[in-house]
Amino acid sequence: MKERSIVMLSLSALLCSLLAVGLSVYDRFMVAEAGDAAHLERIEELERELAYLQGSGYPARTGSYGDSNGRSEADPLYSKYHDNSAGYLESDVEEMRWTMAVRGFMPATPDHIDRARRSIFDESLDAEPKLAALRVLRRAEGLDDDVVRATITAFHATDDPRVQEDILELLDGVTTPELAPTLLKVTAEHLNYRVRRQALDAMSGFLPDPELEDWLRYVEKNDGSRRVREEASRTLRHLAERERKE
Repeated sequence: MKERSIVMLSLSALLCSLLAVGLSVYDRFMVAEAGDAAHLERIEELERELAYLQGSGYPARTGSYGDSNGRSEADPLYSKYHDNSAGYLESDVEEMRWTMAVRGFMPATPDHIDRARRSIFDESLDAEPKLAALRVLRRAEGLDDDVVRATITAFHATDDPRVQEDILELLDGVTTPELAPTLLKVTAEHLNYRVRRQALDAMSGFLPDPELEDWLRYVEKNDGSRRVREEASRTLRHLAERERKE
């Protein structure tokens, strides 16, 4: 009888232990399920934002990343794809946000402004990404003297007249002292008339100035391009109108 009681107690203890293990496994399973649900919810949220930013008009592909676009669990890429799909989407969405900020379709965030400044000062980058960064900073009123000086360096570092023209357009009205001699040199020596014309337009921040006005009159009469001469005339005319109003 005593031995039977001992056996019953042992069985009872074993059952309690198994029950505890089962509850623990169940709890972990529920936590994992909750984590997966939150993961999928974040994926769908990112998909909706990416679709909105792309202007596709299509609804989010509910579950498409959750089931790894049809991959089975036997696929060796399943786990990596499933675990990192939100990370991939985060990166895609952030790049789309950056593109929208560069194009002026959405305001730049503080992170965008920080990225733009780092790009302007990054000597390893060529002119194209610096031009994109300059667009962001221009709209965010972030063209301080240090940024302008770095941009002047980027202007001289490229021989692409299209990029140079775009840079000068974004520097229109800027009054950083180092910019004035660059503009004068460009209007006097650059071979591309579009770049010379844009340099004239970018001088507005330094006017009125007697020496610059004399130079504009010289360009008005002597530049080899009719469009550049017309730009010089237009600038002088607007300056005269502004002075009359004052």
